[in-house]
Amino acid sequence: MGPSGFDIGLEVATRAREVVLCHNSEAWPAPLPANVSQRAGIVACSVEGDLLLADGSRLRAVDALVHCTGYNYSYPFLSRSCGLEFAGRQVRTLYKQLVNAARPTMALVGIPQMVLPFRLFDLQVGLRLSCILNVSQYFFLPLFSSGALVRPDPDRRAAAPDPGSDEAGGGGGVAEAV
Repeated sequence: MGPSGFDIGLEVATRAREVVLCHNSEAWPAPLPANVSQRAGIVACSVEGDLLLADGSRLRAVDALVHCTGYNYSYPFLSRSCGLEFAGRQVRTLYKQLVNAARPTMALVGIPQMVLPFRLFDLQVGLRLSCILNVSQYFFLPLFSSGALVRPDPDRRAAAPDPGSDEAGGGGGVAEAV
């Protein structure tokens, strides 16, 4: 189960009597509300509203099913000449999982997974605006001015994958996302 399914389940749990997160992954280690449980993945649904689970058990008379399947990135409107490479859930050739290493004026906001999405998107947009507009009202500009955050040259951007990226074996953690 991915982060979207988990987030949706927790949101629904604020109103529902019971929420069952069915998936074929390892159990989420985070504590869950008392009305939320995790079970094996769904293998079949009956017309009566029962769900047959992969472990052979059943959930009876289910009121609603939200099917969160995840996604793969798809940008059919981009030309290959833009320099991005796509592989399933990875967008390769991004510097800090944001900036196109081949074309540094191009950024893809929202690529990292397993993060606080809206806060991350806000930070990524702020960083891009600081770089593009070079205005001090965005809090990233002082980081550039002080040398705490360095704008690397194109060779450094493309030289190696980000330490936190899947390509480097790190899983794309939030520390490397911005």
